[in-house]
Amino acid sequence: MAAAVYSQCDLSLRPVAGDGDSGFFEKSIAVYAQVNSSYNSSVKLASKNSDTRTAGLAGEIAYLHGGNFEVVRLTPNVVQDAIKDTTAVAIMGQYIPAWITIPGIWHATPIPGWYVTYQFNPALNVQYASTTDSKKPLLFSGKDQSLRVGPNLDLIVSPFGTGTEWLSRIALHETFHPWYEVYSSNTSMHYWWANSITYNLTADGNFAVGLSYNRGRDENSGTLTNQYIVSLSGKI
Repeated sequence: MAAAVYSQCDLSLRPVAGDGDSGFFEKSIAVYAQVNSSYNSSVKLASKNSDTRTAGLAGEIAYLHGGNFEVVRLTPNVVQDAIKDTTAVAIMGQYIPAWITIPGIWHATPIPGWYVTYQFNPALNVQYASTTDSKKPLLFSGKDQSLRVGPNLDLIVSPFGTGTEWLSRIALHETFHPWYEVYSSNTSMHYWWANSITYNLTADGNFAVGLSYNRGRDENSGTLTNQYIVSLSGKI
């Protein structure tokens, strides 16, 4: 992924748990492009291949009141599926209740008696997509339109203060995103489930190695996925 972001933040309204003035303290807009490809060497697993290219915008506003803040994001984009030879236009709305006056909600909080912090990041996603070719329906719904509604639940757990530097560089990250598909006649629950363990190679966390397991429908293409990934990541 590559992105360029412009953000305007009023530091006088910086969130402080249990306190803080009311008002809009942050506004951001970004333009981004993303490639997400996964190919299997086994012919038997060719149906699980995925290759999507995404380009879009992302806008965000955050409102502070009583030490807590509410965040609303809108992300319109265009997704091209190179395997299905389809193009879809989509928009995602996301509401984030960042109630930091509650321990562990959207900020790292130590567990009493343990050298561990936890952070729970809940959000509500509403995702709409429409294909530009009605003869090639979206995998999310089996139709030319898709409307997904459901929570996005993130949990991050990290050791700290153990006196062992290498242990403090480990982080566990769980993401579970179930949704209801409005346009589909299939009422069963669909989901995306991602699990990862990461080790930071540098103290600032800019370079890391990781092991992850992903299962469910790919967020961009809807392809059924069941995969393990070993990765090396870097940030600049």
